[in-house]
Amino acid sequence: MSTCRPTKVLFGCAVVLAMAVANAAGETLDVTEYEPRMEQLQGLRTTVVGRFASMAGNRIKLVGSAIDFRLSETARPPRPGTKNVELTGAAAREGGRWVFVVAVAEAVPSDVEQFDERRRAIAERDFGQLYALSRWARTQARRYDDAELRSRAVSAFREAFAWEETALIDRGDGQGLLELADRGRELGLDQETVLRLTHLALWTERRRLEAAANWPALATLAETTSQRLPGAADRSLRLDQTTRERYLADPQAEFLAQPALRPALARAFWADLQAAVLRHAASSGTAPGKLAMQAAEQLPEFPELAREFHLADLRQQAATASALTRGKMLALGEEFERLGEAADHRQLATNWLAAQRAHLPQGDAEARLALADDYRHLLDDVETAAALYLEALELVPSLEEAASQLRSLGYEKLAGGWQRTAELRASLVEAERRRRVGGIAPGDLETAVIARLRRPDRVARTVTAAAVFEQWIYDGPPALYVYLRRLPGGREAAVVSITAPDAPASGD
Repeated sequence: MSTCRPTKVLFGCAVVLAMAVANAAGETLDVTEYEPRMEQLQGLRTTVVGRFASMAGNRIKLVGSAIDFRLSETARPPRPGTKNVELTGAAAREGGRWVFVVAVAEAVPSDVEQFDERRRAIAERDFGQLYALSRWARTQARRYDDAELRSRAVSAFREAFAWEETALIDRGDGQGLLELADRGRELGLDQETVLRLTHLALWTERRRLEAAANWPALATLAETTSQRLPGAADRSLRLDQTTRERYLADPQAEFLAQPALRPALARAFWADLQAAVLRHAASSGTAPGKLAMQAAEQLPEFPELAREFHLADLRQQAATASALTRGKMLALGEEFERLGEAADHRQLATNWLAAQRAHLPQGDAEARLALADDYRHLLDDVETAAALYLEALELVPSLEEAASQLRSLGYEKLAGGWQRTAELRASLVEAERRRRVGGIAPGDLETAVIARLRRPDRVARTVTAAAVFEQWIYDGPPALYVYLRRLPGGREAAVVSITAPDAPASGD
């Protein structure tokens, strides 16, 4: 022990010495703690505890200590069977080596007995105190190579660990559970328990973050999951739909029940979480094209998700059809067709063509020819195409290509202009029919029939509860049968149909 010179610090040295005496008087030191401090505590009454090893004569040997403990003449030796001993006395130098003269030697509870007593005093779920007891027991077991104490230390640690896990679960603290798993790994907890706890932690944190709609944190959690759960980053792993649904409904039970499937279960957890993150990103305005590439790269097990984003991207582009080049419009249309969305393709073409037609340059017959061809090939819209060919001919009457295309659509040029052949023939047939039936038609009233023809030569009537049906017979010319319906109340009859002897009936 150092000495103090007679200077101004003499008072300070006295205070330090007094403190050392006070500490020694009230402190019980483990023998391993005492040995490094022997010189400092020389001559001071000190109490030392340790494992009793043996006794020969008046000398006591403690386990793991080289100190020469000697009983004083008045000290009684420890009783037989002593495991731990408490020795009170003072250290002194003797012939260049340390000797501890024991004034009192008493047996004290063994480390195992101390452990059991302290364990009984710890309140239920007080994992902090139980951890502290485990650490003490582990230290003592390592110091004395005590297998029984080591076993108790491990048991106490596992119990404290379980108590802490329960407390964290009750609080819904996924981050705390994840830290607990890390601590368990560092302290040598078995891999099975660490993996189970990590899985539980990640699911607990996911539920908490989803309840709070904390999507940035959920995206970070997906990254953490890919790093922490074996199998989560393996894109080749798959679960059948039934197992996947069962796992997502009760993750912990399925994870414990299916150890062989845990990598695939981890992948299902990550993929489901990542898909939710990407869908939220889509709803928040992230470019669907970017999300489509992410989904295709990261989630091959969900091809429908990549398709969903890709289709959204196509529709977003199609929404500005008027600004698209013809080449871009055609490429989008091909993609719609590839995805089986023919209706989207047709709507895109309709919108694009309408925009092109609305902005046709005045006097540009060639542009109308080209647009007419697009209407025919993209929409099979021959009516609009014909209208555009006619517009082109109005601008350039000698434009043979437009005339040729009109003919291919069934048009003929007459004195009054271009007319569709089928319509022309239909109008001629209708005119002939009307001529043959006296120019009357279904819906005409009886007064109009009489005015255009004459009164019938004969009338046949059929009476029902709802109406009177009359057949007006004209012997000719022209020879006709005119069928009319007369409603109750004496109102004028209306023509239902007309039949000529050599022509089909006309009517509704």
